[in-house]
Amino acid sequence: MHYTIALLVLEVSLCLVCLAGDHLLLHGQAALVKALADSATHATVGGLSWLVIIYQTSILSTIRAHWVELLVATLLAAVIDVDHFIEAGSFSLKDAVSLPRRPFLHCTSIPTIVFIVSTLVAIVLKNNFCFRAGLLFFSSIVSHHLRDGSRRGLWFYGLPTVPIPYTLYVVLELMVPLLFRNMLTFNLARLAEPDNVFI
Repeated sequence: MHYTIALLVLEVSLCLVCLAGDHLLLHGQAALVKALADSATHATVGGLSWLVIIYQTSILSTIRAHWVELLVATLLAAVIDVDHFIEAGSFSLKDAVSLPRRPFLHCTSIPTIVFIVSTLVAIVLKNNFCFRAGLLFFSSIVSHHLRDGSRRGLWFYGLPTVPIPYTLYVVLELMVPLLFRNMLTFNLARLAEPDNVFI
């Protein structure tokens, strides 16, 4: 499959997953079904976003070469919802979804700080792995925050919630992986230069 067509297929798949998952979440009846659909959508969006970011010559060869990263991205994008249960102090789904405030892992300041620190460490140590790991973490968590943000806004510690209209959320879910793709390509090339100390 041609490089551009493959990226287009991945982007269309990402869009369809967002739309289908949001439809199930909004129109589902049973709380358990809605929670499972939401988690599955978060996971799939996180995995697809990372696949867009790291895509090379073919979808299958990229999956074979980077399946561990894709698995980590998929799991990270979904597992942060465990903070609902931690905050509720209960395994009850009803308690977890009826919290009076947003749980701690839904604060967008956390992945932002981790990404900034990992980028600075990567620059100082000229370490590609550190940058890539930080970007994977940031991409997975932010894909989750953007989906939730379409309903509740983005939460940065100490600041008012930033609302995200639905259309903007979908556009961001599609564009952010492409931006991160360019960042990864550019930064890995720059970090490979022997005398480089700045991005």
